[in-house]
Amino acid sequence: MSGLRSMFDAQLSLGGSRSKMHHELESLSMGRLRTSRTIYPDCLPMDESIGVVCFDELDPSLMRVGGSNGSIATGSLSRARNEEAYYPNDEQGWRTGWVLPARITSLLTCGDRMLATCLGPPAQAIVATTQENISLASVTLSPRKTSLWTSALSPDLVALGCDKKVLTSRDPSRPSMDGYVTGSQRGDGAVFALDLTENLIFAGTRKGQVKMFDQRSSPSKEDRGGDAPETRAETQLSISSSVTHVRRLQDGLLVAGMDGSLGMYDLRFPSTKPYLVLEGHVNSFTSDIGLDVWRDDFVAAAGQDSRIRLWSLRTGSAILPPTNPTSPSSTSRIFSPDPSLLLRTFSEPIKALTFAGSDSLARHRRRDDGRGRIELEREGGRKGERGPVLWVGDGPGLECFEVAGARGS
Repeated sequence: MSGLRSMFDAQLSLGGSRSKMHHELESLSMGRLRTSRTIYPDCLPMDESIGVVCFDELDPSLMRVGGSNGSIATGSLSRARNEEAYYPNDEQGWRTGWVLPARITSLLTCGDRMLATCLGPPAQAIVATTQENISLASVTLSPRKTSLWTSALSPDLVALGCDKKVLTSRDPSRPSMDGYVTGSQRGDGAVFALDLTENLIFAGTRKGQVKMFDQRSSPSKEDRGGDAPETRAETQLSISSSVTHVRRLQDGLLVAGMDGSLGMYDLRFPSTKPYLVLEGHVNSFTSDIGLDVWRDDFVAAAGQDSRIRLWSLRTGSAILPPTNPTSPSSTSRIFSPDPSLLLRTFSEPIKALTFAGSDSLARHRRRDDGRGRIELEREGGRKGERGPVLWVGDGPGLECFEVAGARGS
C-alpha cells in the first residue's frame, strides 16, 4: 500500500513540475509580445478614439470597437472570397453599426448576443444580435438619475452598472428590470466594475467595496431607472480606494483599485487583504483604464503612465521583457515606437485592451452554410495555435501584439 501511495505522490509531483515549467515558458513568451500590425477603422470619425474593443465569440476574426463619441463599429480580420462584399468600406470591411449619444463605456458579446452601454446623458444600453445589426432591445435611462459605467453579459442575464445600483434582466425586451442597490444618493455606490457567474453578481463600487448579490434572491423591481428599496449584499470585500475592475476567476476574485492596488481575493474567507498581491500597477485617479485576463493565468493592465504591464496570476510576479531585446538604431528610436509591448510608452493611458487567440489573425474563408449562417473555413485546413495576442486601442488605431513566430500557418 505504501508503495502505491509513493508512486501516486511521485506522479503528482511530476505533473506539478511539468505544469510549473509550462507556465514559466508561457511567461517568457508573454514577455516577448511585439507589435505585428496596426489597423485604423476608417468608418470612425477622425476625432474619435477607441475606448473599448471585443471579439465575437462565434467568429474569432470579427472585432468590434466602441468610440469616445458613441460609435460602435465592426470589422473582420478574415477575407471574403468576394472582395466586392467590402465595398465601399476599407480593406478590413469596417462598418458603423450603431451611434449612441455618448461615450461607449462597455461592449461585450456572449454567444449570438451583443451588449453595449454609453455613459450618458442620456445613459443608454442596447442588446443586439451579433449576426446582423439588429437591436433586440434598447434601454434609455433618465439622464437626471443615473449614468451607465459598465455592464456584464452571460447566456441568460444582462447586468448594467449604474450610479447607485445594478440593474439586471433575463429578458431585456420586457419593460421592467431587477435592481440591486449598491449605495446612496451621495454617489459612493457608483458601479465601475461588474462580473457574473451562474448565480452571483460581483459589483465594484466607487466607495471601494465589492458587493456580491445572489441572483436567486428576490431583488427589487425597477422601472428602468426608478428608485428602489435596498437589497442587502450577501458578502462584500473592501479595499482602500474605488474599484476599477473585478474578475471572477477559478482561484478567486481579481480586484483592481484606483490607487494602483491589484490582487487576488479568496471568496471563501472574506478579507480586506488579498492572498496574492500583484505589485507595480500604476493608477491614482482613473476609473476607465484597460485590463484583461488570459485563461486565468495572466493579466494585462494599462497604467496611468501610458504603459501596459503583465503579471502571472499563479505566482503574482510581473512579466519582464527580454533581457536582450533587439536594439534599434538611434535614428529608428526617434521616429518609431518600441516594438516590445512591455517597453512601449503609448500616446495616452490605454482604455481598450483585450486578449484574443491567434486564430483571430489566421486567414479564413467565409462561406454561407446554406441556412443563412456564416461559417469560417481556415485556409490550408490546419487549426492555428491558440495565442495569445493582445489588441490595444491607442487613439484612433488598434495595434496587435503577438509573439513572433508563434502563429500557426
